[in-house]
Amino acid sequence: MVMRTPVKGVTTGGSDHPRTELREVYGSSHSWGANDGKTHTMEVSATVTHLTAKSARTVTMQVFDEVNSHMWEVFASRDKGLYGYHFSPNGDHKTYTIDSNWATGKEYTLKTIIHGGSMEVYYNGTLNQKFSVEGKQLYFKAGDYCQSDQSVDSLTDYCEVKIHKLIASHK
Repeated sequence: MVMRTPVKGVTTGGSDHPRTELREVYGSSHSWGANDGKTHTMEVSATVTHLTAKSARTVTMQVFDEVNSHMWEVFASRDKGLYGYHFSPNGDHKTYTIDSNWATGKEYTLKTIIHGGSMEVYYNGTLNQKFSVEGKQLYFKAGDYCQSDQSVDSLTDYCEVKIHKLIASHK
């Protein structure tokens, strides 16, 4: 699946950036909890094939909390490589480097496992990050959340992400 998001694409409430993404729907509640006794996993293999000339970054994967907004976002950036933001319930975030040598066109696999209040992030099969998490209304998202800026990026530019594999499970 190829997701192409134009700089002048559609935004949603609370966001300045256009996106093309898949949002998980899990059961009748559409969400799950970090401490609900289950193991929640999302694995995505992707290639970012194009970034805007100026802003040059997109979000390819998220764990979202319906109560406190973002919990974990993974960025692909021409300048910084792959990195993640882990958000605390008060909105502060810490940056985690995943691969500072990542480049556009390089396929990668990210696997996020949440169980018992802990999140593990695997990059190409190797544990990369581990930290505590909270949340009772969580869900996964994957795609192309282009972090463009219409004041500097050409309105004809775009971000593009090719998703090779996407698996979510709750066991």
